[in-house]
Amino acid sequence: MYKTGKIAMWNESRMEAVYERPVNLSSFFHPATFLSVFKQDFARRKNTAMDDLRLKSSWRHTPGDGVITITNLLIEGALFEGSNITDCHANSDSINVAPDCHLSWVNENKGENDKAIKLPLYETNTREDILAYLNVENNFRENNKWIQAGVAFYVTC
Repeated sequence: MYKTGKIAMWNESRMEAVYERPVNLSSFFHPATFLSVFKQDFARRKNTAMDDLRLKSSWRHTPGDGVITITNLLIEGALFEGSNITDCHANSDSINVAPDCHLSWVNENKGENDKAIKLPLYETNTREDILAYLNVENNFRENNKWIQAGVAFYVTC
């Protein structure tokens, strides 16, 4: 019932309304379709080819044209401290709520952040369907540590 109510609300609004308030991807039956529509809309508005775009993620508020805020993501295997990831504590849960993530699209040829690691965003904690890869700032020397820890984001458990 929750998802059908959300769909009815989305059908009545225009795409620009998406950029105005946080989006909870778990309210969609197919979050990958929403991300694809977001990319198509961005490419159309910027008059650029979809193949030339790559997803940019930020954990700091970055208002701007074509930025959406994703809320209620879950992270497993690490904790957030500001916009960086840190080790889980002995008494912390293995899955925690991540801060809001701000997504936009940029041209493929723009430079990448050397101090960021790309972590997968899965639809569920079964880790079957990857929706995207999200950049998270960290010490680049620790990338292998986070990969070995299996750090990942989920839309729902």
